[in-house]
Amino acid sequence: MRRRVLGVLALATMLVALPFATRAAMMPWAQGDPVLWRWMPHGEDMFQPWRRGLTSNAPLGDGEMFALPRDATIVYDPAHRVVLYYQGCCAYQETVLASVLTPPPKQLRTASLAALRTERGIGLGSSPNAVRRAYGRARLHRSTVSPGLRVLSYYREQRVPHSSSCGWFENFVFRANRLTEIQAVHSC
Repeated sequence: MRRRVLGVLALATMLVALPFATRAAMMPWAQGDPVLWRWMPHGEDMFQPWRRGLTSNAPLGDGEMFALPRDATIVYDPAHRVVLYYQGCCAYQETVLASVLTPPPKQLRTASLAALRTERGIGLGSSPNAVRRAYGRARLHRSTVSPGLRVLSYYREQRVPHSSSCGWFENFVFRANRLTEIQAVHSC
């Protein structure tokens, strides 16, 4: 009887916890290469600002996503200490461009990433005011995962006829009023 109760309790816990699973638990690198996953910047949870009502509407679209070489999911710029990575699947695509403090824990494909900008001309090192001028008013809020960081979060809903809604999400992560990470997502 005790064993059955424990089994039912474990199942109930899993069903309650699954919708709140961490980003790391849902991404293939977290399991396949946990050392690389820990090295990669994660200055904000992509969806928490939206869930907490911290996002502002913006004219986001597919152009916000950064392009990686066809066969690459992660590229490192050793001269500028910048990383660009992609994660996703059929209904979820995310690209992240971010400054890093240390070299990667293993050899990665390299390329110059210093010239990368969003569709509206925002690049790493920009100020919160520059982002607001390009994307519109937004509240600079504390990161939901890293208290020392501040974030401007934007969202645009996409209605798909005869289907579920989709949306574009974009977080601009700042340390000391300097943009250090750009997260762009399209999800259905």
